[in-house]
Formats: sequence, structure tokens, C-alpha cells
Amino acid sequence: MTTENVAILFTDIVGSTELSQKLSQDRADEIRREHFSVLRQGHRRGRGREVKNLGDGLMVVFSSPRRH
Repeated sequence: MTTENVAILFTDIVGSTELSQKLSQDRADEIRREHFSVLRQGHRRGRGREVKNLGDGLMVVFSSPRRH
């Protein structure tokens, strides 16, 4: 059996439900796309692997909590 330590990152847009109710669907989708774009650029630079899209957030795994 092999043991491996990893770092797991969960992200979430706080208040996304309320935000989507206040904005048009197009604008809410645009904000979500921008949010994911920024997150994905960051986790790729840090060599993270996206495991799951959580609707308004991501679950990302890194092989180490240290910066490479």
C-alpha cells in the first residue's frame, strides 16, 4: 500500500444563487466563466489537476502544498 500526501483546494462563489437571481442569466454565466478562467489559469501554473466542477466552484488536487 502506498500513501501519498496531497493538497486539495475547494472554491466557491459566495452568494452565487442570490447573484444569479439579481442578474440576467447571460451576465451570471459570464461571471461564472470569468471566475473559472482565473481559477484554471492559477491551478495550472501551480500544477494542480481539476477533479470536479462544482457548478460555481472547483475541486483541484495538487501533489504538494508547496509551490513548484
